[in-house]
Amino acid sequence: MAVPTPSDRRRRTTTLRLEGLEPRLAMATFGSDHSLVRLAALPSALAPTAVHTALLPAITVVAPLAAQPAAAPTGLTTYTLQSEFQRGPTLLRVLAPDSYDPNQTYRTVYVLPVEPGSGRKYGDGLAVVQKANLHNVHGAIFVAPSFSDMPWYGDHPTKTSLRQESHLLRTVIPFVENTYAVSRQAADRLLVGFSKSGYGAFSLLLRHPDQFGKAVAWDAPLALGKPRSDWGMPKIFGSNANFGNYRVTRLIDQRAPLLATGSPRLILAGANTFRSDHAQVARQLARLAVPHVVVTGPRYGHAWGTGWLPAAIQQALA
Repeated sequence: MAVPTPSDRRRRTTTLRLEGLEPRLAMATFGSDHSLVRLAALPSALAPTAVHTALLPAITVVAPLAAQPAAAPTGLTTYTLQSEFQRGPTLLRVLAPDSYDPNQTYRTVYVLPVEPGSGRKYGDGLAVVQKANLHNVHGAIFVAPSFSDMPWYGDHPTKTSLRQESHLLRTVIPFVENTYAVSRQAADRLLVGFSKSGYGAFSLLLRHPDQFGKAVAWDAPLALGKPRSDWGMPKIFGSNANFGNYRVTRLIDQRAPLLATGSPRLILAGANTFRSDHAQVARQLARLAVPHVVVTGPRYGHAWGTGWLPAAIQQALA
């Protein structure tokens, strides 16, 4: 990916806060193709006070950041992204293996949040991954994006700042892949979610099978037939017709011929509240001869940290 020239460059400025053993702050400017065209680094002695941004010495980058992956830190790093597809700044957390090597290529697991912002009512998926040491056990990079509104992973038809699908596909993923030594093959981009983000994981893969390898859903309302106002869905989808473009059961019917060949890409990782939804979707997949995985086991609680996630990650990376 070439850096755009000054004549065709549409710059977008993003504040990146890097949190680790040595907190750092940087201001990055991206071209319209998401390549990094300018990076201003803050001396560590001043971090993390954002008021010092004006003091940043400029560093001109003559190649996309993907060509310089050594700059990517190991461990857990938090970035603050400004995206045209969200109402305000959002956090992006990336957990890399302790042995991260920029000369290797890593698979990426997107741990999709179930709450807006930094909500933790149902726990923290990335914290569970880190506590279980899954980033080191599997040698993969785990990514947790965030969203300014209730995440249903759809795009509003008229409001640009309510386009969660676009935020993930056009802001988050390009940033990760321009920053870390990760594979850009669809098979190596994996989605994991539960409840509404499990719904999102399935809809994202079904809508973009050329972008993702597998989707894991745990305890998700996969058979949902229309948007529910008490779950904040109308605000995200805008209309029943637009929701239809994201409806999992409809998408399975449409994608069945494509998904019928090859190894399973849809993983039903178990359920608690939405057992009937999982059973209905499993029957639909079986009827359409779509390879899939059904995980049976304990009836875990409806939260990230109740015990189901390690096995789900294992299935995704199998």
